[in-house]
Amino acid sequence: EAAHCGPQYGASEGQPMDVLNIPIAHSDSRRTLREKDLGYGVTLTHFEIHTTVALGHHVHIKKAEVFTLIEGWAQWKLQPVRIEGGTVVPIDESVTIRSILHRPLVVGPYIAHAVILSEGARMTCISTQPFDPEDMFPYQLK
Repeated sequence: EAAHCGPQYGASEGQPMDVLNIPIAHSDSRRTLREKDLGYGVTLTHFEIHTTVALGHHVHIKKAEVFTLIEGWAQWKLQPVRIEGGTVVPIDESVTIRSILHRPLVVGPYIAHAVILSEGARMTCISTQPFDPEDMFPYQLK
């Protein structure tokens, strides 16, 4: 059965979803996260940023993520890595890029990532795997 965004999320069949109608999964002074399971292991996360904040500083070995900046600005640090015995080891230099509004940024497995988002920024993320703490390795990008 295909993933479906029903009326409870502000959408009818074939219509766009209103992300502000998605249930809040977490909220604190830095951000509000809204999450929706779209089926087949795919998750939509919507970020609402309350104060300029750095997020991420981790790497996944299974999950790929597609981030789209909707409002505000975002600056990313990305670095290819490998995992050796649970330790993250860089295999190349990190790069810094700015997100372009409405242009997806794909972050695949084994790419350590961190982002600074401006106050008032809004961003969505489509993930190929649901949240799994076993697939999140902390890594402080410099």
